[in-house]
Amino acid sequence: MSIFRVEKEKGYTVMSNYHLRDLRLSNKAIGLLSKILSLPEDWDYTTKGLAKISKDGLDSIKSAIKELEEAGYIIRNKVRESGRFSGVDYIIYEKPRAEIISIENKQSLKEKLQKEVSYNDLVASGLNKKILDELIEVMEEMLRSKEGVIISGKRQPENIIRERIIGLRKEHLETVYCTVQSKKDLINRREYIKAVLFNAITKPSEKKEKRPSINGGTFFNFEQREVSDEYFKDLEKRIAVANSKRFGGKEVYNST
Repeated sequence: MSIFRVEKEKGYTVMSNYHLRDLRLSNKAIGLLSKILSLPEDWDYTTKGLAKISKDGLDSIKSAIKELEEAGYIIRNKVRESGRFSGVDYIIYEKPRAEIISIENKQSLKEKLQKEVSYNDLVASGLNKKILDELIEVMEEMLRSKEGVIISGKRQPENIIRERIIGLRKEHLETVYCTVQSKKDLINRREYIKAVLFNAITKPSEKKEKRPSINGGTFFNFEQREVSDEYFKDLEKRIAVANSKRFGGKEVYNST
């Protein structure tokens, strides 16, 4: 029988044992997380940086990070400056974020959102895939935010954001798509998209009541949709604000 003995030296790193005993993780993922937790807080957490201090190559590092992300130990947020992608922020946890695991339910968050809004059907219907992908990306970003999201100058708490975004379906995204598509040169485009997504469902906690129809079906063979007066008033207000503020020939949407 093989026996392993540990010769301990000075220079310790204090960390939780949780990930060391997590049976879902491979030894590679456990080792990478342990190394990350041993690094200074101001260390540059990039995949290339981790590869430089490890024997593993970049692909190996990326696969371990993906494994830790799926298990809830790492949350990755895309950073944008002036509407353009500028990098990635990594938030590392000693214990997995249970709420992220429960939402993804063994699927990536992106795949979960695409399924809920019938993404493939929307693409098949002829909608611009680039815009649809942008909407899904913003939805994912809003769900991953742990500090809530600022909507029209007011910070909305995480639970409200989660309720609104997870409740979005195909018909909601079609409406959001049409609204966003009509705005070509918005400054703060991403913040505008967040506001439109947030307001796509005015009262997410209310169950949709069965609405009266003619001949037990639809009116003139068109699907009937119900949108509250509150939604239109808010939309008109935002459009009025956008139209009243012009900068360099571009419409301005000010989230703050």
